[in-house]
Amino acid sequence: MQRTALMAALMMATLVCGSVRAETEAAAAPDGTTPVQLALFNPTQLYDAGRDVHGLRLNLLYGRNAAMTGFDLGIANRVDGDFSGLGVGLVDCVGGNVNGFQLGGLVHSGGDLDGYQLGLLACVEGEVSGYQVGLLSFAKRGVDGGQEGVLACTKGDLNGWQIGVLAHTKGSVEGVQVGGLNCAGSLAGVQVGVVNHAKSVSGLQVGVLNLTRELSGLQIGVLNVQTEREFWKVLPLVNASW
Repeated sequence: MQRTALMAALMMATLVCGSVRAETEAAAAPDGTTPVQLALFNPTQLYDAGRDVHGLRLNLLYGRNAAMTGFDLGIANRVDGDFSGLGVGLVDCVGGNVNGFQLGGLVHSGGDLDGYQLGLLACVEGEVSGYQVGLLSFAKRGVDGGQEGVLACTKGDLNGWQIGVLAHTKGSVEGVQVGGLNCAGSLAGVQVGVVNHAKSVSGLQVGVLNLTRELSGLQIGVLNVQTEREFWKVLPLVNASW
């Protein structure tokens, strides 16, 4: 009975999209935008994927458009270009830049993120300016703000804070890393964790095991390692160098 009702609902949605499309095409803005979009499964949607949406988009299963400004809600949302507003979906993918909020299971930005991203898997191919959180949080070009996750990673620089079971920044950290294992190219700030590692440290490391090549600051832990030091490369409890 439930299966029959679901099939009937999907068929009705398809008929509605088809019947309304001709009327709404005439009401669309002449610059190629529309204030509303309804999609069952692309290409079964009111407007084709090449249209921009400035307003509201509802994706019953999967919707796709060129660019989006406004509120995007559905199971699977796809925007090929830039997105500004609030996107909520089990899958929410943007090919360009995001200015606003992305919430969902899998959230992805192919460009930069200026705002907030929350998902089980949160991925930004560009730079995060704002806040990113997920079980897995990844920012390819860096983070200016905050990044949190079981696994929080960036290939660029971090200016702010990073929290995770594994917190990894390939570039420089200017701020705070807190995690089980913290890794940074260089640190100008604080690392607090079980194991802390940075090629160079200008600041403070607090953990069970602290590792660095060059230190200008303080290490507090069970074992503190400074490999470029001439003598006393490994010290218990406290190591200081300026």
